[in-house]
Amino acid sequence: MPLQKSDLSVVANHLVAYHQPRWNASTAATIMAAYDTGALANATPAYKITRYGTDFAFLCNTRQAARSLAAAGATVWVYLFDYKSSTYLDPTSPLCERDSEVLCGVHHGQEVRYVFGRKLRGKEEEELSRQLAAWWTNLAIYGDPNGGAAFASNNDGSNDGSNEKDTVMATPHWPAYTATDQRVMTITERPFVSLGLPAESQCIMWDLLPR
Repeated sequence: MPLQKSDLSVVANHLVAYHQPRWNASTAATIMAAYDTGALANATPAYKITRYGTDFAFLCNTRQAARSLAAAGATVWVYLFDYKSSTYLDPTSPLCERDSEVLCGVHHGQEVRYVFGRKLRGKEEEELSRQLAAWWTNLAIYGDPNGGAAFASNNDGSNDGSNEKDTVMATPHWPAYTATDQRVMTITERPFVSLGLPAESQCIMWDLLPR
């Protein structure tokens, strides 16, 4: 430790090995090139390798599944959990580089404790937990994180509270993700709606690789 530039090739070829003969040495080169552009060009090898795994195993597959389901007519709700708690570790920091990014950044499954209100620290986390619990509960009851069909929303996406009895709790409006309007609820200390998921160019690269 820390990981070296040569390790990027090791990891890329490790992924390729699981997809042979459809993937080959040129595929490994394509993967490495996709993470050597823009803001990632000067990133540490450890951070790039983490991005390999995040995009390949989680983010880009989620993007593809959401698009496919929406195109088939299913109602889809997509979120990106990006809340930085008091224990957040910057994945670009020397500490995270030395530890090979273990538990750095906003990592997989970190939202679960907020959904169930566990080990919360302070009012900000309590409010975030309230918000997530309401969305998840509404989805379970109504099939819609915003609540019952009668629950009214203003044009700006905020609830007017007139039908609050029809939902678990008044929450910011979460629009559905459609094939043409790929809106995502980005969950931070103040959740907001964004268009699409990040890593667009990397996800295009993964999508174009032979299946």
